[in-house]
Amino acid sequence: AEAGLRLARHCRSVAILAPGAAHLSAETAAALRAAPNLVVRPHAEVLEVVGVERVEALLLRDRRTGRTAARTAAALFLLGADRPRTAWLAGTLALDAQGRVAVGPPGPAWPLRRAPYELETSLPGVFAAGAVTCGGARGLAGCVEEGIAAGRQAGSYLRGLAAQAAAVHAGAEAGR
Repeated sequence: AEAGLRLARHCRSVAILAPGAAHLSAETAAALRAAPNLVVRPHAEVLEVVGVERVEALLLRDRRTGRTAARTAAALFLLGADRPRTAWLAGTLALDAQGRVAVGPPGPAWPLRRAPYELETSLPGVFAAGAVTCGGARGLAGCVEEGIAAGRQAGSYLRGLAAQAAAVHAGAEAGR
């Protein structure tokens, strides 16, 4: 909830999907109600993230009624809880029995010749960090540190793709 309040200071609108919202302190609940650009959806869960090159919308489901609704979104921030809320990733990323995202070696069947980066998931080019991962960091500082490492690894991955593309282009030019 506190992270949502901080985001609301800088964003046009913020929605918090918070199943534990009923257990907030009176002070935090009052601050949430006072923020004009913030809404709390205590019964909503993300079913799908929609977008081509970026997040464009979220498909949400109300756990009480089962109704679904698409909501326009520019970003999605996942903040940890006691258990990861990753069921929506099943079938896309490898998850352990507790629903945590598998990262790095010795990962599941890896489709590439190169080894995965330490924080790379079972889908090449997708990175995860923090409490949502198997053996990941716990606590804010550890998660932030691991998130920075994941960002650096993603940068290395992208530089590798650029180098491969340049080599293919150079080979095509040489063959002319």
